[in-house]
Amino acid sequence: MAYYDYACEKCKIINEIQHGMLEEPEILCEECGEPMKKLISDSVAVIYKCDGFYATERKAKQTTELVKRMRKDKYGPTGTPSQKDIMEMTGDTVGEINDDTV
Repeated sequence: MAYYDYACEKCKIINEIQHGMLEEPEILCEECGEPMKKLISDSVAVIYKCDGFYATERKAKQTTELVKRMRKDKYGPTGTPSQKDIMEMTGDTVGEINDDTV
């Protein structure tokens, strides 16, 4: 339920009325009985009380989750590469025997 301002064009009285967003009730002036007109507010106070409202927060969170899923898909349930995986990524050949030198 939200609060809306209604004005009487005849009496110039403004009343604050509470009703649902989708409701369009006919509000009558308490002074003269004429229908009141719903006013459009020029300022609205909005308070964000949870994460994810800023593009940077949402993007960082989505990226982190994506990286975690990709690591698990590639490296198994731990998401951690094995020594062999690291050697393949870096091109490291330490510990390997080269047939040409034997």
